[in-house]
This record gives sequence, C-alpha cells and structure tokens, in this order.
Amino acid sequence: MLSPVIFQISSIQVTYYVLVYIAGFIASLFLLLHYRKKLKLSQEQCYDLTFYLLIGVTISARIFHIIFWGLDYYLKNPIKMLYIWQGGLSFHGGLIGAVVVVLIFSKIKKINFFPLADILALPAVLAHAFQRISNLINQEIVG
Repeated sequence: MLSPVIFQISSIQVTYYVLVYIAGFIASLFLLLHYRKKLKLSQEQCYDLTFYLLIGVTISARIFHIIFWGLDYYLKNPIKMLYIWQGGLSFHGGLIGAVVVVLIFSKIKKINFFPLADILALPAVLAHAFQRISNLINQEIVG
C-alpha cells in the first residue's frame, strides 16, 4: 500500500493531495505566462491571478465541503473549519471558486473571460485527474 505522505519534516507532512494542488497552480501560472500576450496580461497580472486562484479555490473548496459534507460536525466544532490540513476540500467548490475568481478578475481588468477560462481549463482538468489518483492513495472516494 502506498503511503499518502510523501515526506514529513517534524509535524509538517507533504502529501500527494497537497502536491497535486501545488502542481495545478504552478501549471496554471506557466500557461498564463506563456499566453500572456495573447490574453493581454502583464507578468504581474499572471502572478496576481494565480495567487487569487489559490485563495479562491481553497476557500471555496473548504466552504463547499463544510456545507455539503459535514455541516453538523463543523457547527459543533467550528474551529475545525480552519483545519484544512486535516482534509476536507471539495472539487465542486474549488471549481466554483475558480470560475468566480476568473470572472471577477476579467471584469476588473477588462479582459475577455472566455480565452482566459480556456487557457486555465487544461491545468484544472489535469489537476482534477491527478487529484482523483491522490484520493485513491488516501483511500478515500474509492470506486
């Protein structure tokens, strides 16, 4: 059986699940930088959007998980809502967060939403596929 923990330093664990999230955001950044002229983005805007995606996806994925898969538990243990290192991120919430972030960013920066969404779809789909593999390594969502 493959361990979900890649390595551990003191109490900090790096898992396949976290690694896939990080790789997805890095892939998004590289694609944004590669296509920035076509998208009419500055290099700084590429970094900003990647940061906003990281925050938006994480918060939205957590909120969606809390509301739809553990509301009773989290209402009884509200501090646990902040414990993202203990798991509990939802793909559906993350997708909603990503779309909202890109919509807001494109509206504020007056950038066409659809080409930006097209470019970001590839790393999102790949990250989701690898996320499912990490779910199997974690022995969750089997089947």
